[in-house]
Amino acid sequence: MYNWHNLPNYEYLSFSYKPDIDEDEDNRKITHDVYRNGKYCMLGTDWSPYSVPTEEQFQDAVIDFLLGEWCSGNLPTISR
Repeated sequence: MYNWHNLPNYEYLSFSYKPDIDEDEDNRKITHDVYRNGKYCMLGTDWSPYSVPTEEQFQDAVIDFLLGEWCSGNLPTISR
């Protein structure tokens, strides 16, 4: 079971994964907080509130997010 002391923090490119625990009397859920350059960012993942993604799953979500941003024209093109 996860608690405040064993939650992982991941860094990839300009993104940081910093989960938090939301506790009720009979329930404990993990919120998957992601930051991009220090600002909160919605990656649009479907991660369960009862488990933590692996570092590889976090990296894949970042790549999917960046590809979506690039395809929609929200990221600058890279010229050589």
